[in-house]
Amino acid sequence: MDSPKQSGQRNHIRLSPLLLAVLMLFAIALPALMAATSFPSDAYAAKSIAVDTKVHSAALTGSEEFTSLSIGDPGVDPTRIVAWPKADSSLEEIEESIIDATETLGASEETEIISNPDESDQDTLVIVESDPEITEDIISELMDSDLYDFVDFDVLIDPLVTYTATPNDPYYSSNARALSSWGLNAFPGGNFSKVWPRLNAAKGDANTAPIAVIDTGFDMKIEDRGPNIVEGYDFASDRKSVIPQSNAVVARHGTGTAGVIGAATNNGKGIAGAAWDNKVIIYKVADAENNIYLSAVTNAIRDVVRQENARIINLSLGGVVFPAYLQQAIDAAIAQDILVIASAGNSAAVGNYAYYPANYAPVLSVASIGPAGQWSSFSTYNRNVDIAAPGEQIATLGRSNQYNYLTGTSFSAPHVAAAAALVWRASPNLSAAQVQSILIKTARPIGTRGNQKTGAGAVDAAAAFEAALGLPYKPRIDKVARRENGVRVTWTRDNLCSYPSTGYILQYRVSNKSAWKNVTINTTEKTYSYTVTGLKENTNYSFRVATVNANGKGPFSAVETGSPYSLSMLSSKSTIKVKRGKSVSLKVAPCFNTKKRVKVSWISSKPKVASISTTGKSAMTKGKGSWNAYTLTDRTAISSGKKVTIKGLKKGTSYLTFSSSYAKKKVKVVVY
Repeated sequence: MDSPKQSGQRNHIRLSPLLLAVLMLFAIALPALMAATSFPSDAYAAKSIAVDTKVHSAALTGSEEFTSLSIGDPGVDPTRIVAWPKADSSLEEIEESIIDATETLGASEETEIISNPDESDQDTLVIVESDPEITEDIISELMDSDLYDFVDFDVLIDPLVTYTATPNDPYYSSNARALSSWGLNAFPGGNFSKVWPRLNAAKGDANTAPIAVIDTGFDMKIEDRGPNIVEGYDFASDRKSVIPQSNAVVARHGTGTAGVIGAATNNGKGIAGAAWDNKVIIYKVADAENNIYLSAVTNAIRDVVRQENARIINLSLGGVVFPAYLQQAIDAAIAQDILVIASAGNSAAVGNYAYYPANYAPVLSVASIGPAGQWSSFSTYNRNVDIAAPGEQIATLGRSNQYNYLTGTSFSAPHVAAAAALVWRASPNLSAAQVQSILIKTARPIGTRGNQKTGAGAVDAAAAFEAALGLPYKPRIDKVARRENGVRVTWTRDNLCSYPSTGYILQYRVSNKSAWKNVTINTTEKTYSYTVTGLKENTNYSFRVATVNANGKGPFSAVETGSPYSLSMLSSKSTIKVKRGKSVSLKVAPCFNTKKRVKVSWISSKPKVASISTTGKSAMTKGKGSWNAYTLTDRTAISSGKKVTIKGLKKGTSYLTFSSSYAKKKVKVVVY
């Protein structure tokens, strides 16, 4: 009986259009230089199966714990088998086991070894293709050989996709034909543009944290590709080139995701990459017909682990099943301190199915937000969403020197990957867990922090970068309260930086009209209040606070405004002369008095020399040298200015002095 045929390629992929799992290509793209084109997006959505937990397969410690996928599971290709040999299994033993299994089943003619690793590449999965009537039996035979950690079906993930319509890069700058690059700027963008001028302060460089983009490939000939984007390998077609073999719109997906991260920046062409000049390694896992098998994805992940050529893996793809071989590859990457980032999915409007690998706990799951800073209505939501990033109308690279607007969580994940690379660039000795923690803790909450739609909130690359440098993160002003001739500011610092804080710098100024004035405050208190005095009444002030530690001053908090309480004694003179026995009237008006009441105090030089009255009510003085008070509570009268009448002025009284309880403005009445 003939032995199974062997292909000369490691990964020979057959067209099998099963739209049962989702590549996060949910792209609503308006090509900048050509008309919009639409493609059906949800033809197979109803067939998908929801997965409610983030762990579909248990971690494997040996073949006895392995449970195979079922032939009817979503995306399973019943003709393809993938096998992961044990470390001590020789290539000869592997080949013989496949021959023996197929001969036993009488299926040698129908079976082909698509991928069989050579001596220099034993980490690549073995891929076997055979008659779907016997593939389950082949899996059992191979597992019984005790040569494999596991043997399972291959899984096809296929796009559900719809396409629609500073640096000196023309599509970043604000000219008439520029695509909006909102995702690179301050919130709701990822705040990358504030990092770029600070890159000289980083302890690392562009090669500190290379990013492996595992996707549909990349057009290496486009004008806006810099030397930072390099070829990894095409595990779908077993070739070095990662240029897509297809001109279909879906083939642009990988060029778009990698472009978000690594488009050449400040080169006078195209767009700006979020990570500036950070190294990006392209792995192609789609074949000439744009089919993507999880075996190719797994092989790409294993190649990153084997070569140790990247610290970050970006996976803008996924499916509703999570085979053990993919989980084990991800576990191996995480064990090697590689940060694995994946798109959460685009299923919110079509069943909200959970997608893997994003739904696997150790993977950083990224949701999408739009230009208004709110959750994108298509973005998959569940308790495993970790963080959010721009994912609507993202300006990025297309094929043949075109630039597109693309939409989907596919384009949110690379924003987070870029931010992670910048954090590592700031502090190269951080672990992957520390980088992830910084990204999560510096994210800007959208609603309640940790909610199912946006996780910790919107990624803030600048805040994460500064935290990684060792500088304290910006504190939060909790309250601005009015005081007499001053404002009391209360704030709380963060706990993101491992270096202890030594104090604060409080700045204030007349809102938008003058230079900032500094107040240096030496305290280690996490929450602190300080009253700025000597402020002008009837004047609005701006306040901001920065935390200081041994490494320097961190970024300032958001600006808050406030004004001191004040009282206007509406008289043109500070001293009024009046004859004895006569009366004098003053108008009293509060400014910025939220209580809507005014208390006027006075003091006399002799007992019972005068009384003060308003609207028929009066209060007599208590005596020489004693302060007396009268509270005005008529809100209508107060708001327009209250008339206060002083009468019964007697000879021998030198002064009557009046002041507000909120301000030290005084009017002296001299009796002669």
